[in-house]
Amino acid sequence: MASLQDQLLKAGMVDKKKAKQIAQQKKKQAKQQAKQQPKGSQVINETREQAQKLIENKKAQGQASNLVRQKENDMKAINAQIKQLITLNKISRKRRNTFPVY
Repeated sequence: MASLQDQLLKAGMVDKKKAKQIAQQKKKQAKQQAKQQPKGSQVINETREQAQKLIENKKAQGQASNLVRQKENDMKAINAQIKQLITLNKISRKRRNTFPVY
């Protein structure tokens, strides 16, 4: 199947010189459009932004859960210290009625 340009040449409506000029202009326009708007770059940027947002959200959630876990661990440690202080400083009730001798 012949292109439109070939058909016009055969019909004598356009000469070879004019056909070459038109082909060159089309190539220049195609190059300029390609430079102005690279194919798929916008889609890639949007995908990259969505992935970055997902990563940031997961990171924030992880930090929040780590903070909660750390607070729970701190409370457990404080409770263990309190229990230890109580058991170490416990006074038996058997000696309660006896007074120290000076």
